[in-house]
Amino acid sequence: MVELFIENKDFILILTLGLVFTFIGFYHNYKVDTLRKNGIKTNAYIVDYVSEVSYSHNKIQVYYHALINFTDLKGNSRQVKDEFGTSTKPNKKLPYPIQIAYLEVNDRLEVTTFNKIQDFFLMLIMTAGVIITIAVLFFRFFL
Repeated sequence: MVELFIENKDFILILTLGLVFTFIGFYHNYKVDTLRKNGIKTNAYIVDYVSEVSYSHNKIQVYYHALINFTDLKGNSRQVKDEFGTSTKPNKKLPYPIQIAYLEVNDRLEVTTFNKIQDFFLMLIMTAGVIITIAVLFFRFFL
């Protein structure tokens, strides 16, 4: 069994990478689509951006996440941080109006925006995973 893995380690690693990308893309796309279909849609405002610092490979990376204010169906004012961050701080005049969908699940608030960049990014991850997986399988079994 170990010999089989050693002989095929490149194939297995790249295939795993493709499958992971595909799974992540499908999972997040499903999660966002479900929230948009089943969630409560409302108008909201981006009121500020918070920065998060990430350290990896001796490199510092700053990501900016939008702070979103909205009023829920009960009339409560809510504020959440968008999960989708950017590496450059947007320069839109605040407060900036957006549309969101939200659900409360097990006392946890799930929020998604209607953001074309986020949609493109999710599709890109999913497509890259499918292409990597198909290419690896094609080259392994047909060439």
